[in-house]
Amino acid sequence: MNMTLTTSEARMPYQKMLPLVFATSFFVFVEPAPFDLLACLLMVFAFFPYLKSSNIPLKSFTVWSVIFTLLQILTLPPSIDVGQGIKYLAITVYLNVFGLLLAAYIGRFGTKVIDCIMWGMYAGAAITAVVLLTTKVGVTGGLADIVLANDYTRMRGFFKDPNVFGPALIPVFIYGWMSFQQKSSYRMIHMTMALVAAILIILTLSRGAWVTFLGAAVLYYGLTLWSSNIRKFFSSMIMVTIGTVLMIPLMWAALDAADVKEIFEDRLTLQSYDEERFYIHHMLAEASLDNAYGHGPGQSNVHIRTYYTNVKEADAAHNTYLRVAFEQGWLGILAYMIFVIATAWVGLKACLNKNAVTPYAIMSLSIFAASVVSGLTVDTLHWRHFWIEVAFIWGIYALSFRQKSE
Repeated sequence: MNMTLTTSEARMPYQKMLPLVFATSFFVFVEPAPFDLLACLLMVFAFFPYLKSSNIPLKSFTVWSVIFTLLQILTLPPSIDVGQGIKYLAITVYLNVFGLLLAAYIGRFGTKVIDCIMWGMYAGAAITAVVLLTTKVGVTGGLADIVLANDYTRMRGFFKDPNVFGPALIPVFIYGWMSFQQKSSYRMIHMTMALVAAILIILTLSRGAWVTFLGAAVLYYGLTLWSSNIRKFFSSMIMVTIGTVLMIPLMWAALDAADVKEIFEDRLTLQSYDEERFYIHHMLAEASLDNAYGHGPGQSNVHIRTYYTNVKEADAAHNTYLRVAFEQGWLGILAYMIFVIATAWVGLKACLNKNAVTPYAIMSLSIFAASVVSGLTVDTLHWRHFWIEVAFIWGIYALSFRQKSE
């Protein structure tokens, strides 16, 4: 079945560049990452021309982007560290604009854009998996300081933090699962990548990634069950289950078997830094209530380092919503929550439209909703894959809106 719904038969420009660019999204241990430089080129030459012909949904996205940016600019003057504020503002604007322009591109050329992106992410995830495996067995031991966390038990790939690497793999898992169910070409590749992603998520030993992964999988399962042929769905689930069981030995071998139980038991208990994180959450919430106008973009980390000197391990907000409330004030958190709710709403509306793009809408909403929940324990505003998920939802909705109006 052809799963791609496009608005015209026009050739998609820069199609071959998309997989390459998004493969680099798994190599972000330096800033700016190669992905950021390539993404800027895509925005200028490939994505931007299609924003001019965007429809009502993307115009709404544009208006929100302008408002949120203005709110950040207005909070710059009281910043403790203006340089940090400008840097943080620039990154937020870049990711926001990237999400908007990618959504416009998807709205114009359909889900084949998502397919190209996900095949690129497949490549990035596969390369990372090979490097992690060879590092664990000692072949590429020189990369251990890069791809393994400080204790050498948690995998972070070419990310700075296992708590970011894990959630970045969730789109790979859900897309692989979706494509396998749809009996598309290369079914075994899709199933293999889904299983590889699942194993790597587990091996990050990130509790946040585990919860996000479970939430995305359950939501995807429920939405798909609701919208699909039940017999076909359960037959594919049986195949995925069998494949998972067969892949367990590989996951087991990736860790020292003697330490597996101890490692997982340790990760499932409260860590020394958890109490500090709860303390920071409490203090940022109080500070947000005391200052309705905000302390400035990027200032939460500065505030923590300056005033909470008793904190030793937790040096960031680790909560997207408290961070936005603290930095952009009451209007900022209101604007952000409106955007999150609106994104979830348009994603749900796209899921309700029973057509060829419904599986893509379900996939996008599932991973986005999981990231929204993940925002309670980690800062997601500067996650590249978070804005990719946002772009998927708004792009699919814009595509559906365009189809209805034509």
